[in-house]
Amino acid sequence: MAEDIFRSGGAVGGVYKGTQVKAVLGGAEAAEGSLVQSLTIDYNRQVNRVWELGSENTYFILGHTDGAATLNKIVGQPGTDILERMADACDSVDQTISVSSTGGGIGSQCSSSDLNFDLTISGPILTRRSFAISADNFMITENATIMFAALLK
Repeated sequence: MAEDIFRSGGAVGGVYKGTQVKAVLGGAEAAEGSLVQSLTIDYNRQVNRVWELGSENTYFILGHTDGAATLNKIVGQPGTDILERMADACDSVDQTISVSSTGGGIGSQCSSSDLNFDLTISGPILTRRSFAISADNFMITENATIMFAALLK
């Protein structure tokens, strides 16, 4: 019987497609043509821990939530830039960014409801933009930091 050259075995357990993921900014598909390469979302809740003197009791005091996201993209065609559409901080009051997937998992034709998700960033404010160019491929990339008020699901 044939054996893997690294003796690690291995079998295909399923196929996943990332093409079902989309980003929507204020009701319009923002990532379409915007050349977004990655989006990372962090959402934290402040929790203070206090102890009672003279006992083993501990208490948690819940604070506010704090959200931040980083978005990395390739500088591309004008008119499709998701970051340009977030440039005015005054618009953040009514702005949302939705990130969703409508399948893309194990099964026939690589479609399944196993990977469905839908997150909405409420009140995004663009706080930082930076640009880089690489000598190997001459692509100009743009990185952005976004803070937000709430993360909804």
